[in-house]
Amino acid sequence: MSGAPSRLGPREVSPSRRGTAFAVLETMRPRQWTKNAFVLAGLLFSGKWLEAAPVVAALAVTFAFCLVSGATYLLNDAADAETDRLNPRTAGRPIPRGELSITGARVASVLAGAAGIGIALAVNWESGAVLAAFAGLQLGYSNGLKHVLFLDVMIIAAGFVLRALAGSVAVETTLSEWLLLCTGLLALFL
Repeated sequence: MSGAPSRLGPREVSPSRRGTAFAVLETMRPRQWTKNAFVLAGLLFSGKWLEAAPVVAALAVTFAFCLVSGATYLLNDAADAETDRLNPRTAGRPIPRGELSITGARVASVLAGAAGIGIALAVNWESGAVLAAFAGLQLGYSNGLKHVLFLDVMIIAAGFVLRALAGSVAVETTLSEWLLLCTGLLALFL
């Protein structure tokens, strides 16, 4: 046993002992997945929340959005690895701290993105198409559009609108213009 004191508390686990799966999950930022609750708006406002098939469809598409949004976080962190190492706020993320390789993050991103779009397509092609549009929008945001003033805010708001739209097509109901407008305005406010 080494004489050097451990910096870890009694219940903490060394990052190297947690494994790649935990590093991938952490990089996918599950605490950000609450944003995907907007997918459930279609179920809520359609009045179909007591019917099994629409509930399963809405939950499946919500999970698909979690996978795809997590995939974009993986790609974003892989692209920003060098600058994240220099930023005290982001240096503790798995890629900058060396727990997840850039290649590993990219592979996990492709797998999560493909799985998410596959799940949405299994619900119906419209949900898959909306999720693919969301993925494209997020890729554009991560690859430079986040640095364009005003456009960055509009892309974030559009992401929320696409979530609500995907939930509506998942439960096969029409999304009212008012719900779209309110979702967009609420997203801009946030």
